[in-house]
Amino acid sequence: MNGSRVHLKNCDVDSKHGPFHLFKSGIIFRIMENSIYVAANEGALIVNHISDEHGDSIMSQVRTGDRLHTPRETLDQAREFKALYTSEGLTAPSSGRQ
Repeated sequence: MNGSRVHLKNCDVDSKHGPFHLFKSGIIFRIMENSIYVAANEGALIVNHISDEHGDSIMSQVRTGDRLHTPRETLDQAREFKALYTSEGLTAPSSGRQ
């Protein structure tokens, strides 16, 4: 958001709003009490907590019209990631692809 990484927590989906046009996805269109409404393709994402990279709440800094955006490189990395779980938990995947 605004060039900074943010973390969304305690979110709900609201299908009563929308659907929104693809170009509106990610725009904060409403702020009510302790919730932020974000436009999504099939409705709205209701965000009840938003924090900066350090975990500090930035709810008071969010404004209607701000846009949440994930860079394409980050989405591509997420699509290519393959979780590998062992008895010791999540491990780093090998560098070679099978």
